[in-house]
Amino acid sequence: ATLPAVPAADAISTAWYCAGGSAQGDGGIAELTAVMANDADQGATAEVTVIDAAGTSEVVEVDIPANGRARLRAAEVLEADWVALLVEVRGGRVTVDREVVGPLGFDAQPCSSEAADQWWVPSGSSVRGSRYYLSLFNPFPDAASVDITFATNSGARTPVALRGFSVPARSVRVIPIHETITDRAAIATNVTVRSGRITVDRVQTFDGTGEDLLGTGDTPVATP
Repeated sequence: ATLPAVPAADAISTAWYCAGGSAQGDGGIAELTAVMANDADQGATAEVTVIDAAGTSEVVEVDIPANGRARLRAAEVLEADWVALLVEVRGGRVTVDREVVGPLGFDAQPCSSEAADQWWVPSGSSVRGSRYYLSLFNPFPDAASVDITFATNSGARTPVALRGFSVPARSVRVIPIHETITDRAAIATNVTVRSGRITVDRVQTFDGTGEDLLGTGDTPVATP
């Protein structure tokens, strides 16, 4: 699969998959916002579907101005612990970013423009003070089944509970990896799809209460 890219100027429509974030309105761990940028001299319209873990969905249309951008907070459309976004754009040269904001920080990255049957998440951590959530989004009408394996700083892990893990049609599943792969400084994740197609994302947080880090030199300092 290629990296997400601006579609061709004559594209009739494009789809973007923003795999996960919270949508609690206030206080969510990673409140999800879609940022849609239009690199064209004419406006475009996006149909944004917000989907939660139960398969509940709400749809809203967003106008994206020519050579401009538009933002949509998921919680303004549907409130849930975790949601994903399907952004379908009619016309224009539009790209979509996934922003997440929480009490511990902010992050942004492009949403996926393709679904696939293999996904790799190269970094994660579950040491004290950190939480690692893996988001699996199935925007399609058929259920998907996946195997999830891990390579950590202390060896490989293949949890039985994550073999043949089901992701129902038109839903998002968010797995707290830190509850299964505990106290690991480095976690690389592989998601292999047995059937169907999905998109994958992650949320990683650090609250500053991890192990002390010793400085170097004549007067090393311990910092949290």
